[in-house]
Amino acid sequence: MGTPAASRHDVPNVQGPRDPGLDTLRGVAALSVVLFHLWLYATPAPPKHGRCVVDAVWSSGRLGLVLFFVLSGYLLYRPWVRARDGHAPAPAVTAYLRRRAARILPAYYVALAGAVVLLAAAQGTPGVRLPPIDMLPLFLIFAQNLDPATIMKLDPPMWTLVVELMFYLLLPILGAIMLRARRPVLVACGALAAGLMYDAAVAGQGLSQPWTKALPALLPLFAVGMVMAHLKTRVPLTRLTRGLLLLAAAVLVVADAVWHQLGAGTAGLIIRDLPAGLGFALAVVAIRDVRPRGPVARALAAVGAVSFGLYLWHVPILWWLRSRQLLPLHPITALPVVLGPSLLVAHLSWRFVERPMIAVARRRPRHGAKRLTPEPA
Repeated sequence: MGTPAASRHDVPNVQGPRDPGLDTLRGVAALSVVLFHLWLYATPAPPKHGRCVVDAVWSSGRLGLVLFFVLSGYLLYRPWVRARDGHAPAPAVTAYLRRRAARILPAYYVALAGAVVLLAAAQGTPGVRLPPIDMLPLFLIFAQNLDPATIMKLDPPMWTLVVELMFYLLLPILGAIMLRARRPVLVACGALAAGLMYDAAVAGQGLSQPWTKALPALLPLFAVGMVMAHLKTRVPLTRLTRGLLLLAAAVLVVADAVWHQLGAGTAGLIIRDLPAGLGFALAVVAIRDVRPRGPVARALAAVGAVSFGLYLWHVPILWWLRSRQLLPLHPITALPVVLGPSLLVAHLSWRFVERPMIAVARRRPRHGAKRLTPEPA
């Protein structure tokens, strides 16, 4: 995620500079999710969606998940787009899968063990939902989304990693098709259409979460990032263009949040958060390769650099603090109490787990095979 203006010392990096502009977006996404969970779990009683404007704002923090999905679609698909345009060799599937595994598996398993330890000591705390002990192995093989007894249990944000993993496995297939397609952008458009057709088929059927929190249901969010990966190489970006893209992004995200708060009906079950996904995709294109200015933007970029660990650890830490009566029961006052230790653990995860494993996965194979360095996600 290099940018000519970025220094290697701006944010943590592994074998090359990161894109602090995209790290800023990651920081926004991670903090949005943290605020959403504080609204859910750092209150005396469970909040009600749409109860007031303040609750509506807090609950819209869930859209941080949408941004993460869009980022994955955009960044991971770009190496195939660049290969199709003749700017780079096609990604080697084995190297791609090795790097994806190194990126998520070690940190996931460490956080999973940590969640088991922390939440075993926090049983009975409001919000804590532990799965049956005999079903814990499902979490080891990323199968917890397949059973209502385990989905959204233990560390709830981990359900999204199952969806991400499925997308990682699907992407080389889509990339191979795109490399041979006469109109390559239609592959991403087809993925978007397939996801919408799936959502239309399951909408209003009363199906359980394993049906609605699966890759087909969320594929449009990845696909809109994939579509934007095609357009990024063809649209010149000036300061005015970037500003207009960010304005359009803000309008789409806010409109999506308001639409769902007011009651999106059946259309909302089909389109889901696709308007916000499109808005975030525009923001990704506008901010990519832009160095953040000001202390707030740089702080967000620093948070974004360790956002994976923050995402994995903040809910178990929140519940453990509440079980020990160390958590103020208001989202605003609880924020520094949760964010401090969560960022510390996230930094340790990045420093001692994620970064070393990423470095190992990126080493040039000994047999001398050519190595493609795809843009990190």
